[in-house]
Amino acid sequence: MGFFTQLFGGKKKTSTGRATGQEAAPTQAASKPNGNARRGEFFDALSTEWDTMTRLNPAQEQQLAELIDRIGIPEGSVVVDAGCGTGVLYKYLAPRVGSKGRVFGIDISPKMISLAETKFGHDQRFHWHTASVERLIEEIAPEGIDRIICYSSFPHFDDQKGFLKIAAQALRPGGKLAIIHLGSSDEINGLHSDIKDSPVAQDTLPSIRDLSVMAQDVSLAVQTSQEEPGVYFFLGASLKRP
Repeated sequence: MGFFTQLFGGKKKTSTGRATGQEAAPTQAASKPNGNARRGEFFDALSTEWDTMTRLNPAQEQQLAELIDRIGIPEGSVVVDAGCGTGVLYKYLAPRVGSKGRVFGIDISPKMISLAETKFGHDQRFHWHTASVERLIEEIAPEGIDRIICYSSFPHFDDQKGFLKIAAQALRPGGKLAIIHLGSSDEINGLHSDIKDSPVAQDTLPSIRDLSVMAQDVSLAVQTSQEEPGVYFFLGASLKRP
């Protein structure tokens, strides 16, 4: 806890993984200058402490499990965990995808991916990649993607609307995109803005209304949108016909 407090300026640790706070959100820009290299270094530096920093209490674990259930992941699904970190969602996804499902975990931090491979490399259903989320989704897309999940990662995408467009194109008919935080956009953005002189200081989460507008602009149907203190949940569906 001391490490988290020192790094993030005394803000209360919550379950969002890559952040929460209590202050007003800055205006969201759909795209921003490329900072993936610096972000990768930033999260590399946090990698060995990440599991401790982002550990959930039992109530938060239950909350996250219920949000994952709301996505609806059929057995045998091909799932992309976009911004997977050290594999935080492994225990939630492993029992849901079934024996024939596959999960592609993607992150810009090589050290995060290395830790995920160390912990979960025994499970051949899971594939871990250090890469641009957008590029790898496009590579996987020809074989079909059923679910794309961004848990505590969407603020760190350079071109958020561009990502939504790529996701909409990559999903199979009936496929879904979920964006999840255990914190509102105000909470997430308040913390990020307080991490001065860091590559995440201007990484912002749009309000759920703004996100819904962006999704509709790229032909994602909004199935669920919820934002309140302690929870941010968006579920968009592909408009492709079988």
